[in-house]
Amino acid sequence: MGGAHPHAGLETVTLFLEGNVADKDDTTPGDAQWMTAGRGVIYSENILAAGRSRILQLWIRLPKADRSVPPRVQLLRKATLPIRREPGAEVRLYSGSLAIGRRRDTGGDGPGRWLDRPVGNGASALRWDGGERGARVVLYAGQPQREPLIHHGPFVAAAESELVRLFTEYRAGRFQRLSQLTSTVA
Repeated sequence: MGGAHPHAGLETVTLFLEGNVADKDDTTPGDAQWMTAGRGVIYSENILAAGRSRILQLWIRLPKADRSVPPRVQLLRKATLPIRREPGAEVRLYSGSLAIGRRRDTGGDGPGRWLDRPVGNGASALRWDGGERGARVVLYAGQPQREPLIHHGPFVAAAESELVRLFTEYRAGRFQRLSQLTSTVA
């Protein structure tokens, strides 16, 4: 995850796939950290991996109305997440709601076939077969924002003047450190 670095105007969602990571909140595989940078935060000052670790990090731009919110962080523990189990599949929900239908009896389709939905009214279908070894799938979707967007490095804004302001505030030491935030644990 690297050393200390700033973020502003976005959220990061970090999924811990393998290994344990020690920072202000010890994490285990299956946990997720949802960090809202908002008006600015300095992220990942001291993170130590205990052996081999793998993560997946999504960067999600915030809508303009939310880019100036105070930074916050939430740790989602695997043990507290809703899980749906079906023959050959397990779905863990980190955010949002489940819009997944029942398995269709189509005669011999592999794991994951139950995620298939009718196509129409803007819906789409998802089908996969993990084979004998299985598969992990991360599905993420969001609403189009249709707002002006520019970014430079770890900063997201609607105009160049906003980027200049963010760099100025960061260099002046006005960003809060992630280690100073109290994590909400779910």
